[in-house]
Amino acid sequence: MNHPASWYRAIINLFIVACIVTLAATVYLTIARATVYVPGDRERFTVTPTVDLSGDEYSIVSRDYTLSDRFPVGSKTVQTNKAGGTVTIINDYSRDQSLVKTTRLLTSDNKLFRITQSVNIPAGGSVTVFAEADQTGDESLIGPSRFTIPGLWEGIQDKIYASSTAPMTFERQQSSTITQDEINEAEQKLAERIRAEALSDFRKELGNDQLSDNQLVGHLISVTSSPAVGAEASEVTVSVKYTFSAVRADDTLIASRAEEKLKSQLPNPDRFIELVPDSFSYSVASMETSTSTAHLTTELSAWIHSENTAPQIDTAQLTGKSRTAALEYLRSQGLGDATVEIFPSWLPRLPYLADHIDIKLR
Repeated sequence: MNHPASWYRAIINLFIVACIVTLAATVYLTIARATVYVPGDRERFTVTPTVDLSGDEYSIVSRDYTLSDRFPVGSKTVQTNKAGGTVTIINDYSRDQSLVKTTRLLTSDNKLFRITQSVNIPAGGSVTVFAEADQTGDESLIGPSRFTIPGLWEGIQDKIYASSTAPMTFERQQSSTITQDEINEAEQKLAERIRAEALSDFRKELGNDQLSDNQLVGHLISVTSSPAVGAEASEVTVSVKYTFSAVRADDTLIASRAEEKLKSQLPNPDRFIELVPDSFSYSVASMETSTSTAHLTTELSAWIHSENTAPQIDTAQLTGKSRTAALEYLRSQGLGDATVEIFPSWLPRLPYLADHIDIKLR
């Protein structure tokens, strides 16, 4: 009569099995996780970190440059009571001809003008000179004309003569006072030219055709002008002296340190895809001779996964599915390139809890 004992043992065993199943189910529900990786758009992530080089990691190459040039000074227009304008004196004679200041020029209707400076006209050539009416008044406001030169021997007046192509006016262009703004503008133009020359020289000296303008450090030593600011002149000669310096260093080393700083600034390391080709550049921010340190401002870009374009996936539709069934569902949603990872890897199905399924961009 052992039936009651057997019956009790069966109940106990059933209870133990139920506990084990319940525990296993609890553990499964707790630890089971899955990640669905879907392709996503990428975005450009750019940083401009400072990279420092110590004295044994770089050297400085320096060179002085001097350049000068002439620049016109802004003229001003004034009104006079004598008409005047530019004329061309033509010499078709076989010998050179000199004309002194105030030489007379006469129109066919006897309007008299005088040249304002002495000139020498070569045989077979011509020169331009300003001519002014001998008398005041509107009657000298003539149009383009031909002039004889009464002071010459009458036999050559048809070979040496003057002509104008524009009307005579009361306006005169006078030289102005040289201003500091004009000197500054001239200095800027010279700086651009001298910097281009320095960049070409440094590229050759350093053997680096990729050396950029930003990698040159320029220091203005002096700027002079002749005549000086405040003088009256039609043009001014401006001279500048510059010292240019460049850092001779291993670009690979600089790029490597910039990459380290880029990755440290990523919003999420998992979003990194790759560096953008040819996006690295740097400029010299400053150089401290006391500490033998060069401070470089770098720029570097990387492609990273965008967090703004993740597709909407209802994870409840994936719960409890096998990997194959889950992939079939994702394909039906237009995500044929998606992949599924289950943890632990030996589990045959995705978790039964929707919040244990993560969606990540690949």
